[in-house]
Amino acid sequence: MIGDAPDPTRPASPGLFTGEGSAGSRVVTPPGDAPKILVIEDDDAVRMVLGRTLSHAGFAPVLGGTVAEAERLLSNEIAAMVLDFRLPGSRGDLFFYFASSKYPHLRRRTVFLTADASIEVEQLVSYTGCPLRHKPFVNTSLIEFLRSILDGPGTSPHD
Repeated sequence: MIGDAPDPTRPASPGLFTGEGSAGSRVVTPPGDAPKILVIEDDDAVRMVLGRTLSHAGFAPVLGGTVAEAERLLSNEIAAMVLDFRLPGSRGDLFFYFASSKYPHLRRRTVFLTADASIEVEQLVSYTGCPLRHKPFVNTSLIEFLRSILDGPGTSPHD
């Protein structure tokens, strides 16, 4: 079942979900010291697909499904964020303002996802200065965006 804890009797393989936390939050651990990408998406299936996609692309996704989980998972080690706009009891842009006030590098390293095609969402996301991807989207476009903001000078979360 999606979100179940890993079987402690089986060794974790690179790219499989490992870590502790609620059933919805997992850290995907690819080999090496890959950039950590905070992914906050309330749809379990979408969150798991994003985690696997990012892991296979060489990133280390840190996954959560709510703003409360996002606040708990947020740290100075997060290199970029992928945020669903509509979250249970809140919105991704509100979490963005909180996170980027603590870690200013995230202001230019965040992408929003939404299935909502309303003008209101477009306007609210435009105020953040971050790109918006409408669901469904092509996974390679997300990967290319993350690589473009993390490649070259300034790839450290502290830059």
